[in-house]
Amino acid sequence: MSVDDEFDPSTADGGALRTRYEAVLKSEREAKAELATLRAGAVIADKGFKYVKAADLAGVAPTDIETKAAEIEAAKVAERAELLKSILTENGVNADDVNSGLQELLGRTQHDVTAALSRLNGVTSVGGQAPPLHDTRGLTGQDRIEAHLIKASKG
Repeated sequence: MSVDDEFDPSTADGGALRTRYEAVLKSEREAKAELATLRAGAVIADKGFKYVKAADLAGVAPTDIETKAAEIEAAKVAERAELLKSILTENGVNADDVNSGLQELLGRTQHDVTAALSRLNGVTSVGGQAPPLHDTRGLTGQDRIEAHLIKASKG
């Protein structure tokens, strides 16, 4: 018997009521699980978590999803950093170089990302000039190369 059937509890026997009750509970559990999965996906996308999956947050209350996702992300980042550190040191890379490289990789802040995005918006606008770079510590890729070339040409 499905939850959507016409049902008259005044004429149903105990077995039918029990079946109906179990069907409603099952439907409610499925709806809560779907809501939690959707909420988890939204939190993961909004916060930009790279290593958290919606399946990692199964069974977590919807109000605790954001906190738990941040904990899982931090744990996975630490695990990956430790693995990378052990692989590099086993292959003869200096431990100080590994530590400084990891600090550089993991040390990027949201401010660095925001600054890079605002710079990108300035460059891609029609007729726009790239705003000058002040803090070049968190730059990567093309931006880092450009900053180094500008610094080298000035001094």
